[in-house]
Amino acid sequence: MATFEEVANALVAGGYMTEADVAAAIIVLDDVLIMADAAEIEGAAIIDLDAQEAVIEEAGALVKEAAAEGDLESEALAEKAIETALDAVTADVAAIDAAVEVIEAAYLNAATALASAELINEANVDEAAAVISGVWAEESE
Repeated sequence: MATFEEVANALVAGGYMTEADVAAAIIVLDDVLIMADAAEIEGAAIIDLDAQEAVIEEAGALVKEAAAEGDLESEALAEKAIETALDAVTADVAAIDAAVEVIEAAYLNAATALASAELINEANVDEAAAVISGVWAEESE
């Protein structure tokens, strides 16, 4: 994860604010760029999504095996496991989408706060939010 100083310096490098405003920007960013919960939820949902995909793959193989053996009970259980896993996948995707929305809103809120503090020009809020997002995403990978 990027530091607030790295984000502020990226805004300076992009021409959105001056070096003199870095310290003040760090304070503003520290106060408003809060998205740890959303990032945690997104990460957990991604991990669970991977696990559900593995369950679907394994249960799919069991369905084929049970069908080949004529074991209707095992086939039905495996199909139910697939249905349950697909429901979990749907929930995971929804959680990821919601977390991404919260995170994207946090970038825009941070840029808006910098404009409110008169550290960046209000006309550059969207571009500054994109810079913040880029730095944060780059550091997270």
